[in-house]
Amino acid sequence: MTHGVERRHLSEASLRSYLRSNVPIDQPIPGDPPLILFISPKRPEIGLRVPFDGTGIIPDRGLEHIRCEIVRNSERRYLEIAVTRRDLFADAYPMLCVIADRIQLQGLSPEQALGDTVRSLANLIQSGHALEIEREVGLFGELIVLLGLTRTIGSKEALGAWLGPRREEHDFALRGLNIEVKTTRSERRIHWIESLTQLRPTGSQPLWLISCQITSAGPGTGNRLPDLVRLARAEARDDEDHAALEAHLEQAGWRDRFERTCQGPWALRTKPAAFAVTDDFPRLTPDQVRRVAAREQIIQVRYQIDLTGRNSSAPLPKFLTDSLEEVDDV
Repeated sequence: MTHGVERRHLSEASLRSYLRSNVPIDQPIPGDPPLILFISPKRPEIGLRVPFDGTGIIPDRGLEHIRCEIVRNSERRYLEIAVTRRDLFADAYPMLCVIADRIQLQGLSPEQALGDTVRSLANLIQSGHALEIEREVGLFGELIVLLGLTRTIGSKEALGAWLGPRREEHDFALRGLNIEVKTTRSERRIHWIESLTQLRPTGSQPLWLISCQITSAGPGTGNRLPDLVRLARAEARDDEDHAALEAHLEQAGWRDRFERTCQGPWALRTKPAAFAVTDDFPRLTPDQVRRVAAREQIIQVRYQIDLTGRNSSAPLPKFLTDSLEEVDDV
């Protein structure tokens, strides 16, 4: 295995030699699809060039010294993933190798390979003292829905439906439909949509958006995120469900040590509302962007929608109605 990796990638000695030479290189990485490691001393950058046939929309990973950009070279589109600080080149190279291996050896898409690698690194280097507030609020909303489903259809089916921690396309998938959960602390039902595909139904399965509004609760009222974690653990039916829940929580970024630093308590500002994502729903999709001139130069799309006062255009499935009623007092 070690020899195979060495043949696929430059050795550390070879990399150091290239970096010292201060000469730009394009080094092919054998495999399918064909990838190129490039070093551009003048910019300065070290990165991967990956053939790309996606929508051209690459989610912002929030990393200060990593550039992700769709470029065109010899009439073909590529995704360039590049580290832009020279003093980080040596440390960044193993990360680029991992991304290349996930694309060529594991068959992941460039977006998946980049996302998985960044998340793994984040888990290694995060300070470990607190959960980011956006992540805390998002997980709070997902647990509200999980608890409602668990009390309505049972923990086994509810946990099997919970896909959010695995960074799947939607947060829940069950009984022939998909659910996207959005949580806001705003007085209006305003939510951030993180990509063009987040509000795109999967195949022919209907997509529902569940909107949760939370607000700061007074002393002795409401719940903090650790409270919802404990409630979810108490609802798990057996050892198998307990194991599944713990795996989901870990993938979602939860660690018990965050209990002391979590914010809140939070209370529901309004009853959770469910909206059918149909043709008249406010959203942007890849098909709409494909009709935009110079669409390949649109790198990222993130937008807000305001659902205040909006009514759903379709009847809510009974199990979902019952689930939302179960968490009305959170």
